[in-house]
Amino acid sequence: MLTLETRRRLLAKKVKVVLAEAQIAPSLMAKELARVLDIGISQAYRKLNGHSDYTLPQVSAIETAFGVELLHVFESGTMQSKVLGRDRWTPADLAVGVQVIRCNIIVGLAWREPARRAFAAYVARGQWSVCPAGAYTGDGPLFEVDELHYSAHDETAEEV
Repeated sequence: MLTLETRRRLLAKKVKVVLAEAQIAPSLMAKELARVLDIGISQAYRKLNGHSDYTLPQVSAIETAFGVELLHVFESGTMQSKVLGRDRWTPADLAVGVQVIRCNIIVGLAWREPARRAFAAYVARGQWSVCPAGAYTGDGPLFEVDELHYSAHDETAEEV
């Protein structure tokens, strides 16, 4: 079970990710959060740093403003590690033609303009997926793939 302090810090990290995905510069995040929540700038800094709790109406305001579901950060299992663990190996599905291959990736930062020949990671149905950035047709955020590992002898490949 997550403690209240852990939940507060997880939510603060998730809000920072949401703001980054919305292409808000780190130096302007507190100002944007203060605007969305109609709070003072110092209170916004405390929330972004995990030193102040978010109320449910504030969470709802962020979700509405940025089109996200912040409360996924409190789920156990993979969604929690996706928010926290951009520096650790995470299971993903690699789409190669009509084949889907299980792989492990280290997810990088949110991408503003991915290189067409690079691999991009995204979340689909609660699971990380990977494809060539130029082949992505969704409307959600893309992330860099810092590292990718798969086994050519893996028996988990399936046709889609």
